[in-house]
Amino acid sequence: MKRIEFFLLFSLMISIHIYGQGKQIADCDGSKNYFVGWLPKSDDGDFHKLKIQIMGGNWYSNTLGENTYYIATRDGNIINQEVHGGGYDHYTLKAFDVNGRYEFVIQTNNICNALVIRSWALKDIGYNTLTEQDISLYDTSGKTDVTSQFQIKTLFATNAAGNVGIGTLTPINKLDINGVVHVAKGIMLGSAFTPDPAFINNEGNYISFSHPGVSEDFIGYRNNTFFLKDSQGGGDTAQPNLIVGGKLGVNLNNDSPQSELDVNGTIRAKEVIVTDTGWADFVFDKDYKLRDLKEVDRYIQENGHLPDIPSAAEVKEKGVNLVEVQAKLLQKVEEMTRYILEQQKEIESLKATVKELKLIK
Repeated sequence: MKRIEFFLLFSLMISIHIYGQGKQIADCDGSKNYFVGWLPKSDDGDFHKLKIQIMGGNWYSNTLGENTYYIATRDGNIINQEVHGGGYDHYTLKAFDVNGRYEFVIQTNNICNALVIRSWALKDIGYNTLTEQDISLYDTSGKTDVTSQFQIKTLFATNAAGNVGIGTLTPINKLDINGVVHVAKGIMLGSAFTPDPAFINNEGNYISFSHPGVSEDFIGYRNNTFFLKDSQGGGDTAQPNLIVGGKLGVNLNNDSPQSELDVNGTIRAKEVIVTDTGWADFVFDKDYKLRDLKEVDRYIQENGHLPDIPSAAEVKEKGVNLVEVQAKLLQKVEEMTRYILEQQKEIESLKATVKELKLIK
């Protein structure tokens, strides 16, 4: 029995020696450099990995967290970083090129430090465990700083405020994501315990915004067209209220507007400004020939509308171009003005003739 107890105690001592507790640093001695491990430069036989874990920073609670680096040099110098629960800006990870290998150093840069550094390395083929490394003071004199040759990629970060960052070390919201997010189903807005939370649902080629039992609106994209619709009164098959795809449709019976703006309904606005050419001032040109009024009368009797003006049936079938019809109406007003002026001249001439006849009598 004593032999068994001795063996267990011996095994525990070996375990403590191998895995250790890392390097504890609690002093106010200023900046120092601590060696945390090395890796070979990249080659076909390079399988080595290095993991560095740092808890703490300065003496204050704003660095009450943990920072982990995962380093490899095969096919590029890569450092993946995770930060949990606190600041990490009171020390710096440095890399030096020494005798054909990379040596890694934690450089403290705060006057008073309170942190623990641990480091593990995978260096031996055939072993499935990491070997904990000795942490020791390091002299950087005469060594080449190659930190800039390593790309640090942020995997995940949380800070003292409880904010979570993915792809960023400085989340300012409860969740900050630097990159593309794939949502397979949906997102709930509001607390699950509130009586009426809102949902954003991924419905394939569109997104729905819903209040269960209240309403459901849809924003979608298909056939190079963006559309917005309200499902009330029609469910998922309701016609879109707004369609934008180079052309904008409002309340159409389909999702294919034919013009830059297609509206099925009334447009109300304080002001509409249209800019176009082809105004009707040519009626006052000297070369413009007015139709004879008898010809105009005959045309009206035969067609039931003025010349150059679309009929009621044409308007009902094809609609009207507001710019063109306004120009045509102005043309008719200007033609009528010319008719009146010419008639006025005839009236004045007749008055003069009547006056002369009276003088003769």
